[in-house]
Amino acid sequence: MRKLLIILTRKYPYAFGEPFLESEINKHNPYYDKIMVLAQDVSKREVMTRALPEKTEAYITATGSRKSMRLKDLFASFSHLLKPDSCESEEYAARKLDIVQRCFLCNFESRCVRLEKEAVEILKQQNFSDYDQIVIYSYWFFANATVAVRLKEYIKKEMNYSGQITVISRAHRYDIYEDANKINYLPFRKYLLNKVDYVFPCSDNGTMYLKTKYQDIESVIETAYLGTRDYGLSPEHGNAEFHIVSCSRVVKVKGLERLIDDLALVERGDKRVLWTHIGGGVEGKTKYFDSIREYAKEKLKNIDFEFLGGMQNQQVYDYYKSNKVDVFVNVSYSEGLPVSLMEASSFGIPVIATDVGGSAEIIDKEQKNGFLLDKDFEIGALQKKIELLLNESEEMYCKRRIAARELWEKKYNAEKNYTAFAKKIYEIGNYN
Repeated sequence: MRKLLIILTRKYPYAFGEPFLESEINKHNPYYDKIMVLAQDVSKREVMTRALPEKTEAYITATGSRKSMRLKDLFASFSHLLKPDSCESEEYAARKLDIVQRCFLCNFESRCVRLEKEAVEILKQQNFSDYDQIVIYSYWFFANATVAVRLKEYIKKEMNYSGQITVISRAHRYDIYEDANKINYLPFRKYLLNKVDYVFPCSDNGTMYLKTKYQDIESVIETAYLGTRDYGLSPEHGNAEFHIVSCSRVVKVKGLERLIDDLALVERGDKRVLWTHIGGGVEGKTKYFDSIREYAKEKLKNIDFEFLGGMQNQQVYDYYKSNKVDVFVNVSYSEGLPVSLMEASSFGIPVIATDVGGSAEIIDKEQKNGFLLDKDFEIGALQKKIELLLNESEEMYCKRRIAARELWEKKYNAEKNYTAFAKKIYEIGNYN
């Protein structure tokens, strides 16, 4: 029985999006005769940055630059606003949308229509009669998932495919939590949850959110953790210096101002305290990044700090492997399942994080491997946890390192998680 896997991504294997597919895609390879990757949110001439396994082909669906494509979507959205298509009309009937939400929906739909047309042009070149089963896998439960559902219908009806087609989607953060969206709305939620065969949120928190909010649906919703590779432990804890690391894009949702506020309160004693932040700002927009750096200069008189800017994943791993890191801190206001916490834990680094999204799934209930803070923690709460680690015994700290590593090994080891996920998708295709 011949099988085809079609993966819809935003950027992978071009540019630097979806880095975790680099580890995952190899696990799918043995189950399929061919894998097609359609990158739907990169410019036509974008360069491939990741090597692909055998039997795998990658395509850029766009016909121009990413900027010009998005501009095209914006112009097209006006016609959708004036004359809604059937999908938009059904959404209007199901949801009471204000004018801002309607505009968002129309822009989203115009984009999905374009993405579907672009994907169809590539699929027309394929002979699907060669395959008995097709699995369409969307990496995001958003535009890619909408396109995946429509591609299934197109292949069945327009290409007269008589075999089995299964549609599955991962789900992360922005594509799960409506209340985290600025306008408190994500398009086509019930439509997708009734059309996609399986939805795999990357955290139990995300799974429970979807199951609680949308109860009368057809999709099976099941947690499928992401994971990180095993690069061993970071260097041992030392007495002369205490090293704090954070790693994220420099954007407001990451809460770097309040991180700086609490770092300014840390009483370091006779130790040197260093805070390192890994991650840059939004491409082409440096104002906020510059303001955070200036804020750190103004506030942090008691500790040293450095901003290393953006790094590729492998560079981050190399940094943890070669530098002593005593605690990793993430004080975001919103998260899915923070991969940055997984990465730190894999190196045996204790973590401190706000209780948002799936963060509580990475810090154990007894908080042996770190500490969980309230989402809206009061100033001084983070300071106290940092000082506890700063001053605790070597024996206690070593136990935290062991606990961090053990939790990662149990729940977030990429080798285990992606092997199990690839097998799961293969089995779904067999019995759907």
